Amino acid sequence: MPTQVTAVPAAPPSVAEAHFAAEFTFETDCWDGAARGALRLAKLGRPVKIMAGGITGWIDEDFELATSASSA
Repeated sequence: MPTQVTAVPAAPPSVAEAHFAAEFTFETDCWDGAARGALRLAKLGRPVKIMAGGITGWIDEDFELATSASSA
């Protein structure tokens, strides 16, 4: 079932790899761990996106977080 997140498909891995690699040429911030992770996934041939605003943006838009009960 499509969601707001999956309504627009991720770019092909080769396009994502070029995008995320070039991004480091223009900017850096504390979220580089996310961009570097996306680059690694693209290099592995996986479709990938970074959610603008991160988890804080998700919460600010009043979207729910999925949780799971931890086992004891």
